Amino acid sequence: MPTCQIKPDEDKGYSFCRKIYEGNHLRMLRIALGILKHQMDAENAVNDAFVSINVGIIRIY
Repeated sequence: MPTCQIKPDEDKGYSFCRKIYEGNHLRMLRIALGILKHQMDAENAVNDAFVSINVGIIRIY
């Protein structure tokens, strides 16, 4: 599981990031796997997406 860059004691954005991950990572992985056809590529794509989401959360908070 990709980790949020925000530490729980530093920012309330951490729990938001975690909720987004827990609620969407399997669906995103299935979609990425359907498109990319390779497990490792799909995992990397989903990880990259969550890193981008995390950066956005950091900017908001």
